[in-house]
Amino acid sequence: MTPKSVADWYKTKFDDQKISLDVRTGSPWKVDIPWARIERVCLKAEGALTSDGIYIFVRGREASYAVPVEAEGGSQLLFELAKQGKFTYELITEASASADGLFCYPG
Repeated sequence: MTPKSVADWYKTKFDDQKISLDVRTGSPWKVDIPWARIERVCLKAEGALTSDGIYIFVRGREASYAVPVEAEGGSQLLFELAKQGKFTYELITEASASADGLFCYPG
């Protein structure tokens, strides 16, 4: 059975200590990302036909974690990133008004 939407196979959760990612497609994987290890966050606006992406860069890891905004909990995660001081509400507003672009904090 093939998952029908991103929310069917990509789950995000968070609490006061960490973000948890649970990916259940291809080669499934899970990871916990402590808030304290996050160094940079980018939001890639992709327009109406493609899911926007959250890119989380952590200390000690070369590549970012990519989280589709359409993932289960993805939109909530974006606002929690701002609440935790890892992104800004202003960039969320700017990105949502843009057809495409890359919005990063810190710049």
